[in-house]
Amino acid sequence: MDQYRGAPCPVCGKPLTSDDDIVVCPDCGAPHHRECYLAHGSCAFAEQHASGMVWQRPAGSDASTDVRPQVAPPVQMPDTGTAPPDYRKNFERPSGGYQPVVDAEHREQAKEFGIAPDDELGGVTVKEISQFVGENSMYYLPRFKLIDMQQPFLNINLSAVIFNFLYFFHRKMYKVGAILLVFFLLNMLPRLLLLYYIFPDWMQSFLYGSVPVINSGYDNLLMLSQIFHYVYMALCLVAGVFANKFYFRFVVDRVHEIKKRCQDLPESDYVKALAAGGRTNRIAVIALIAVLFLVFSFYVLFLINRYGYTI
Repeated sequence: MDQYRGAPCPVCGKPLTSDDDIVVCPDCGAPHHRECYLAHGSCAFAEQHASGMVWQRPAGSDASTDVRPQVAPPVQMPDTGTAPPDYRKNFERPSGGYQPVVDAEHREQAKEFGIAPDDELGGVTVKEISQFVGENSMYYLPRFKLIDMQQPFLNINLSAVIFNFLYFFHRKMYKVGAILLVFFLLNMLPRLLLLYYIFPDWMQSFLYGSVPVINSGYDNLLMLSQIFHYVYMALCLVAGVFANKFYFRFVVDRVHEIKKRCQDLPESDYVKALAAGGRTNRIAVIALIAVLFLVFSFYVLFLINRYGYTI
């Protein structure tokens, strides 16, 4: 820990001393005053993490002061034999039960949970996971910790429930995203087929402001459409329950692959490779939404021409 002696806090600029409460960024390793880090809301170098930035002592800073930074040491629990320590107590709420809480006011509690840069989850360090995941690592790390410990807890990812396949494409889990996309398209088929038959009535209601009435001859198709919809909604819920577990396994496997590929490269290149291989893919999500929108638009245009309507 000698490397932090006298180094300036990147938020306030004051040299760090042995009397200061110091935390270290799990991404780049930069030391901060704990109060400065919490007030800033993140590492002062957060915008540079994606480029592979690794903190180094500024030239000329005084290293004569003995500093022992507190890097979120794991909580020491009573020895219960072979069973893992019950870290869940760090997340107990007054109302009972436990869930990871990682919003701004509970970041201190997350640190006490035992998430330090050199801790290992699934055989890779927290620092590597943080560099791979990016800005949302504070959400995922406590959940990954509990998953790695195989602790039972309610672990629903609401983003995966709401956005389903789009979430998985966003997080670069393309295989899972593609499977869920197929189910989404199957869910849409009965609806698109129903629209083909009721399109004239639908257009009349749209043009004249009346309520569309579906012919009784299409009741079976309507029921099939509703069944597919409920099945797809259930699939979305299941995907949300297992999303964090899928992502944890994906992150660990990808970090192992990148580490093996970059074992002879400098650390800065390895950090860049983690950022490039992880983080998110917004372009894929936007492109996918655009393609689905265009396909539906062309289908509606086809129906307009099929039934002789003019635009």
